Amino acid sequence: MRSNLRDSLNIAPGATTFVDGEQVGEDHVLEEGETLEFLRPVGRKGVGRVWTVEQFCDHFQITVEQFEQLLGLGLRPLRWPDGAIRLCEDQVDRFLDQHLGLVQRPLPVPPEFLSPQDAAAFLGITSEALDHLRKARKIRAVQVGNQRGFVYAIVDLRDFASSRIIPTAEEELRKRGRGRR
Repeated sequence: MRSNLRDSLNIAPGATTFVDGEQVGEDHVLEEGETLEFLRPVGRKGVGRVWTVEQFCDHFQITVEQFEQLLGLGLRPLRWPDGAIRLCEDQVDRFLDQHLGLVQRPLPVPPEFLSPQDAAAFLGITSEALDHLRKARKIRAVQVGNQRGFVYAIVDLRDFASSRIIPTAEEELRKRGRGRR
């Protein structure tokens, strides 16, 4: 896999390939929904791009006033003794991740709990149907906080779904003693 992507993704020589947090071989075929990562076990990462205030504003197409608002929200530039200000790409990425939620990275492992919307999508039903199942105590939920919000454990969603499997006609006949044995 790495050899096919080396040039287009600028992957370092000697990088180890991981899919969904597990090391895989060169012959692994990536499937939909899998998370691909490359790790170089030794060495040092680069700093990334470094911008002046003007370059940063041009790059993100914002005004100096908007830049100052970002400073007020917690963006921390490098300030040199001579007064020059520089912004490092990795610091900006962290700021965007933590404060604005603009940069999303895939989770390395699936979550153990899902929001009601994600749980409903997982089961292929509407949020209203999921809420009805919860209120009727047909599906387990975990309450978050005193009286607001629920989350759903993936294991409980799987158990619920597996207990609702509709048998095939052959399975039903076998169950009734009329099918082929």
